[in-house]
Amino acid sequence: MPTDTEILILEQLAEINRRLERLEARLGGRLTPEQSPAPKGSFAARRQACLDQFYKKTKPVSQTEIFLIRQLANERMAEHQKTKAEDDLIMSEIKAYSQKIPAEYRPDPDQYKSRSRKLLVLAMVKDPAQWDQIPKLSKQWIKPKRK
Repeated sequence: MPTDTEILILEQLAEINRRLERLEARLGGRLTPEQSPAPKGSFAARRQACLDQFYKKTKPVSQTEIFLIRQLANERMAEHQKTKAEDDLIMSEIKAYSQKIPAEYRPDPDQYKSRSRKLLVLAMVKDPAQWDQIPKLSKQWIKPKRK
């Protein structure tokens, strides 16, 4: 759960992004060649010129805010990597147990993309008494095609 400071910083960043979009919309086609380091009309050049003008008008972000934003980004990246590693471990366990299951009962990896489904399939694959339930479960997960 983000703290009050992080929420405030994110709100400020959202406001900066809104201002930037309005400025880009206003300055989109009126840039002179001096403002444009790239060929005339290039999207990257227009965007860079808009950013330059925008940052001249805004007050600088404090080092504390930069530190908090980086810390929040690093925490989210670490959480994402941890979740991905856990999902990979679950998938490797499912594959290892699936080798022991007869072919007609093997789970279809396309049918369990979510974490809850992976955990359910893992529990079923570990228990030989539930092997016959795996194909039925996979059929429930298949979405009917729309007409």
